[in-house]
Amino acid sequence: MALAQIIFVLFVSSLLALADESCEPNECLSQWGYCGTTSAYCGEGCKGGPCTGSSPKPAPRTPSPTPKPVAPTPKPVAPTPKPVAPTPKPVSQPVPAPKSSPKPVSQPVAAPTSTGTSGCGDWKTGTMSGYDNLDGSDDMHPGCLADYCGTTDGFLNAVPVVSILARDFPSYKYHFVEINYKGKVGTVQVWDECVNDDCPNGEKDCCTANARAFGGDFLLDVDRHGLKSQFGISNYEILEKVTFRICNKFDEKSVANKWFKGNQRVEGESSESSSPAVPVWGWALIAVGIVCAVALIIGATIFVVKKRSGSDDTV
Repeated sequence: MALAQIIFVLFVSSLLALADESCEPNECLSQWGYCGTTSAYCGEGCKGGPCTGSSPKPAPRTPSPTPKPVAPTPKPVAPTPKPVAPTPKPVSQPVPAPKSSPKPVSQPVAAPTSTGTSGCGDWKTGTMSGYDNLDGSDDMHPGCLADYCGTTDGFLNAVPVVSILARDFPSYKYHFVEINYKGKVGTVQVWDECVNDDCPNGEKDCCTANARAFGGDFLLDVDRHGLKSQFGISNYEILEKVTFRICNKFDEKSVANKWFKGNQRVEGESSESSSPAVPVWGWALIAVGIVCAVALIIGATIFVVKKRSGSDDTV
């Protein structure tokens, strides 16, 4: 309200100053701020010009400069704060687990394809090893099998021989056996038995220990010829985990008649006590020895007879 009154007074003063300055020299400025020449302007209360009133003529008033209206000091207005976007909370990103070497996962192994044998049982875990049937340093009875003697490279190349524990031989002799070695399936034939007493280099229970090497309890000791023909293995000094299954029985008589020509061991004689068959050159040496022995006997007899005859003639 006070500010409005001040503005009004200043406004009126401005009007009066403008009126005084705008009157002609022969005009009077009335008490109300108007110009004129009559007594109403120049009479009582005249403020400027040729006044005629009883009141002394006031000295001409120097109009005060019109004060410039003072603009009210605006109240400081607090600046409207800009909306500040809230600082987003850090979102915890899922931390990837450190990479580690994947654990080997055992994949189901598809059943290997059969080699054409029939009457096969379930697949089981066993141990496959190798030996040389013709090497006397590796086989205590070289050239012999459980029931036959006279094996040759030709026979062993044609017939993939496998030896199993002596404990299992009566049940599975002359049976086909399918062996799955690293995905390759080969077929071998049970002709021989592995006996702990025949272990080389003074080892004990080598057959049984090898059979149990991988958690199973079945040994498949394959002759080196069969390892090569069935699995492509050249070095027979192996010990590998395999799966196997026993299949149908074969007719060993027909095979033996072709290859061994009657070199069959005595029925019931075990491989532990039997000796290898004598080769042809052995028989020749024996014959020569017999002939020499007979000749010596005959020669000695003749010598003795002649000596006695000479003694009689002297007498």
